[in-house]
Amino acid sequence: EAAGIASCGDLVTAPTVQLTGILGRRAGAIRDLAAGIDPRAVTPERDVKSISSETTFIKDLGSAAALEAELEVLCQKVSTRLKAQNLAGGRVTLKLKRPDHRILTRSQTLSSRTDKAHMLFTVGRALLAGELGGRRRYRLLGIGAEQLGPPDGVSLLDLAGDTDARQDSLEAAIDDIHGRLGQDALQSGRVFTRQHRPERDPTRQRAALEKLDEEDDGPKQDPSDNAGKTSG
Repeated sequence: EAAGIASCGDLVTAPTVQLTGILGRRAGAIRDLAAGIDPRAVTPERDVKSISSETTFIKDLGSAAALEAELEVLCQKVSTRLKAQNLAGGRVTLKLKRPDHRILTRSQTLSSRTDKAHMLFTVGRALLAGELGGRRRYRLLGIGAEQLGPPDGVSLLDLAGDTDARQDSLEAAIDDIHGRLGQDALQSGRVFTRQHRPERDPTRQRAALEKLDEEDDGPKQDPSDNAGKTSG
């Protein structure tokens, strides 16, 4: 105040010689900060609460085989994002949307956190199994990991009670292949069958933005719409 500087505006307009005499070598940096100039990267303070992925179907799905194949792909996406951020989830949540747009969620808390796709799928499939059967069909499917934290560094037990060390090793090898060659380089039989159906029934829209443009280029038509029609 003795130098007549009482605000950021005063700092910005003060002569350089005067600022240097008061602040020393940091005079220039402090003047920039007063002017709102800061080259440092912004570090967000908000913690990630959950990581999830979902997909909306063009046609409602009700079969276990189709829904499990879609679930496996979603679990792989969530696992990839967890591993990229060095996070693991202690709770798995399944999300389903009925044709009437009602949302259904089912969750299970794990004994220890996991970032493994095969564990997310095992838990998610068990939750899904309780919502199948009869005339139940779904418009949307999602899976998410919550209660995030660092990976525990131990293998979870699968539902049968056996350790998953072999599955963990297999998943690490698959991750390596996907990282080098892309997600489509190696698929499970379940996913391959779903994505290469002979009837070519396009019943899904991928949630990932890069897929939407590819799948929405033209109008979708169910091949069964032409069944029984003859040219005349």
